[in-house]
Amino acid sequence: KSAVASGMFTVVHSTDSGVSFTKSTGTGAEGPCQSASAFRDTAGAFGITGEALLFNGVGVSTNDGSTFTASSIWGENSTYAARYGTFPTSTTWYVSAGSWPENNNKLQTGEVELTQRIRVHALKRQVRFNNPNRAAAPEGYVAGIAKTTDGGKTWTTVFSKMGEFYFNGIDCWDENNCAAVGEADSGSAPGARIYVTSDGGKTWTRTMFNAGAANSIMAVTYISATELWASGGAMVTGIPGHFHHSTDGGKTWTMDVVPGAYGTSLSFNNGRGYATVMTPEQVCGLATYA
Repeated sequence: KSAVASGMFTVVHSTDSGVSFTKSTGTGAEGPCQSASAFRDTAGAFGITGEALLFNGVGVSTNDGSTFTASSIWGENSTYAARYGTFPTSTTWYVSAGSWPENNNKLQTGEVELTQRIRVHALKRQVRFNNPNRAAAPEGYVAGIAKTTDGGKTWTTVFSKMGEFYFNGIDCWDENNCAAVGEADSGSAPGARIYVTSDGGKTWTRTMFNAGAANSIMAVTYISATELWASGGAMVTGIPGHFHHSTDGGKTWTMDVVPGAYGTSLSFNNGRGYATVMTPEQVCGLATYA
């Protein structure tokens, strides 16, 4: 029955299956946060991730989202900006990081870049696609992954790549098997990619690359130890959604194309999939899979 949602300014939680939400408290309950995730093996435990006002890392709750404690990974003004987190066990967590070159199309007052492709206006509650006009060299791209095995007391950077792409979502089935998705719309290797590890982050292998500046990818999730889905799309006429599917633990992928449904996040429950999407009209919607 517990649920947590993170946003630009605050974090809220529910203990009645989303009927009502209450503001969470604690040093780890401050925005802006990019993502919120439930612990895979611990009931009532949640993690939020982002480059927030008070931390660059995660905020963790073990009481159904009522209070959060902050765990900073890279510190303020670091090259790495925490983006998405996954919590396969009570003590082993992974966090993806990323940043991208500056856009000459300046943000409006109240706007932030959710990704290189999407802008959010926190005050107007609007979401729109980000028209790229890169001012900086591709050295502005930063991709990183950090891991902790002691519940956030210490962190180790287990993936680092500069000047090529940045990471969006990350998910793990257990402490050893994880997948992370990244993208770039410029530079030496524009396109969408998926990296996987099966040895707890010691080595990462790129198992999917959809080349081309228009191709984007935002989210990834495990359904089982061998089955994964990832979602994104293409910044072309019609904004087709790209839904990548693997049945061998992320070693190989196929892709389904859904017209007008750029996928921004996804989850599965009892064999049914749910994906938040953006349409060509820049309206948010929901796609389902069964």
